[in-house]
Amino acid sequence: MKKLLCLVLVMEAALALASADVAITGNGDESSASQTAGTFLGRGVMFAVRGEYDMAVADFTDAINLDPELQTAWMLRGRALFASVSHVTIVGENFSSITTMTTVGVGVSEEKKAVYDRAIADYNQAIRLDPDNANAYRERGNVYAGKGDFDLAIADCTQAIQLDPNYAIAYNNRGNAYNIRGEYDRAIADYTQALRLNSNDAGAYINRGNAYRNKGDFDRAIVDYTQAIRIEPKYATAYYNRGNAYRNKEDLDRAIADYNEAIRIEPNYTAAYYNRGNAYADKREHDRAIADYTQTIRLDPNYAMAYNNRGNAYRNKGKYDRAIADYNEAIRIDTNDAVAYTNRGVASYYKGDCVHARTDWEKALQLNPNDTTTRKNLELLWGMGHKRTRKLIHKRRLE
Repeated sequence: MKKLLCLVLVMEAALALASADVAITGNGDESSASQTAGTFLGRGVMFAVRGEYDMAVADFTDAINLDPELQTAWMLRGRALFASVSHVTIVGENFSSITTMTTVGVGVSEEKKAVYDRAIADYNQAIRLDPDNANAYRERGNVYAGKGDFDLAIADCTQAIQLDPNYAIAYNNRGNAYNIRGEYDRAIADYTQALRLNSNDAGAYINRGNAYRNKGDFDRAIVDYTQAIRIEPKYATAYYNRGNAYRNKEDLDRAIADYNEAIRIEPNYTAAYYNRGNAYADKREHDRAIADYTQTIRLDPNYAMAYNNRGNAYRNKGKYDRAIADYNEAIRIDTNDAVAYTNRGVASYYKGDCVHARTDWEKALQLNPNDTTTRKNLELLWGMGHKRTRKLIHKRRLE
């Protein structure tokens, strides 16, 4: 059965607040407008640290309106906008840094893209005001990466490195862009350089582990995830990704143990429930798999693959109507989900409903003409009797 493994990358951002400090404290040489702008900056930082990003953006906007040349205000508003549509896991003191998690393979909505574009516009202004600010280039690169513009992300991180050759975070984030593009050796080289510059960066170990795992080198991936855990024993993402690597090695008990630990640390870790469900499904412990997929759906009602895989578990238990109901939900969420059409066709076929099976398999092939297994099943359905077809389909155990 083909299931999605969520890959989590660590994206970091940092910003020195020296100019904001000047604006906030004020002195006899500063204008009253600048002092007021500083007051809005200070309150905006307070909101941002609390995760109230809309309020932070409003205050940073007031600061910009009062002092359009205040570069820090543009930087902070760009970061707050980026944070507002990201999974932020760590916020530095005074909003001096953020760490976000990016799940690869998840589409970016038009609404998110609009926010990313606003953040990019803010970083453009920050760079106009200070063209040698390496932070601004790298943070803009983060936003481009979130938007899926990896060439631009790499260009910005490269510019940041040229301005500051010892910029470990820029190497890390450029490595993320290479990793997502499938240039794993380049990604590993960047993560390795980031670790030379900062050997205690648990996030860089996680990301290099991801690149090794993408290359199929699961043992090296596990070594890197384990090192991240040594540095930060409560790093749920490190346990989660190590669990994925163990599952790749078919070491399912260790995978489940790591997912358990990730969930213990972060009880609402949606992807950890989903992949633990996959591991239970691999072990054919269908009831446990169903429980985990159900929890995944509670946390994210639009998780189409969770419905699909729960449908598979119900189908493997012979509960075809419940399986079909889940495939229906997966298709409702993603009408172009060829896998869900294929699986719903299998469940219909096992029920003896050849008409709906054929309809679904034809739709699946329309969406994915390269699905040879579904094509063979459809050809069998057309070319021979129902009893023999069912026997052959059952033998292949199409998932």
